[in-house]
Amino acid sequence: MRIRMSLCKLLGTFFAAGLCLCGGSASAQETISPADSLVLSAELYRSGYRFADAIKCYSKAAAICGDSAQTEDIARQIRSCRKAFELTQTACRPTVIARQTFSIDDFFLYYPLPDYAWRPVENAPAVYCPDLVDTLYVSHEAETGELYRYTGRDRMYFASANLPGMGGYDLFYCDWDPKDGCWKAPVNLGFPFNSPEDDILFMDTDDGRYSIFASNRDCTADSVRVYVLLREDNAPREIISNPEELSLVARLEPSSAVLAGNTATGVTGETLHEDDQLALYQSKTDEVRVLREELSRFNGSEEQKAELTARLHEAGAELDRIEMYFLSSGAGDDLEKTVSEAGRQVESGGAYVFTRKSLGPKVTVIYKEEQ
Repeated sequence: MRIRMSLCKLLGTFFAAGLCLCGGSASAQETISPADSLVLSAELYRSGYRFADAIKCYSKAAAICGDSAQTEDIARQIRSCRKAFELTQTACRPTVIARQTFSIDDFFLYYPLPDYAWRPVENAPAVYCPDLVDTLYVSHEAETGELYRYTGRDRMYFASANLPGMGGYDLFYCDWDPKDGCWKAPVNLGFPFNSPEDDILFMDTDDGRYSIFASNRDCTADSVRVYVLLREDNAPREIISNPEELSLVARLEPSSAVLAGNTATGVTGETLHEDDQLALYQSKTDEVRVLREELSRFNGSEEQKAELTARLHEAGAELDRIEMYFLSSGAGDDLEKTVSEAGRQVESGGAYVFTRKSLGPKVTVIYKEEQ
């Protein structure tokens, strides 16, 4: 699957010193050749998880294509469709805690990482660099768009468009081998972590409870969606062959257990501790404050204003529900303190709250040749 041009801007983002850059533009053509038409049909089939039909279209396109470079690209797409089918034979159904759509320009700021760790750079949104340095030296291997890295404990996660996957950027991991002192062979995270679109920036939270990644599946051209999943190291695997079911699983809808409760209820149905309730209340207070500020200086269309107003009403109603919980539990004395300490923009994803971090100081990136 060709990377959307909007994501090409996004792929200037670094993650744990992993760099991915891409660029260029395709000029519109007045006429579409028969081979191009077949390729477009194949891409639509693949987006709908109809991999067998996609392979047929790609094969017909290759038979009539007179461009060697395009023929080679079609061959890669056929291999990708076959790999995609293979991955759906060992699919899983993760428990989705939350999902939220963000702009491609700042979605990474909503990851649970240290404040000021994302640093502005030239010609890219940001670089993840928690160290207090002014300059980063990055190899040209990273510049090729091969890796988005995040290393946690003894496992490295990254996204690659070059290794066999479902299409676009797929998520992979490598485990550290202490005996040999090197990373083991990469493993594809499989379906539905990966899709025919671009799936990037995978990490596990420090407490080991959640896995988080971003994807442009089911998104507009200027946005990506961040998913929060319950971490399951040994999730059961199954074969999913029906395209409609594959599409449904790939949507990663929050689980019914999450949707059945409110923000004061965890996935298992257990009531959160009082400290967690206070954190949720503070986060929802922040959200209401930010939405009010946005409305006060809003100068967009009436439709956008109505959407923003609806969000404010929804957040306010949820805030009232949490406040009623505190009042009924006798914890109302903490409310004033909680409100006074509010001061950070948040987005509610249901049972999970996305907190926006602040950008750190600008950093300079210098590329160097591999030795």
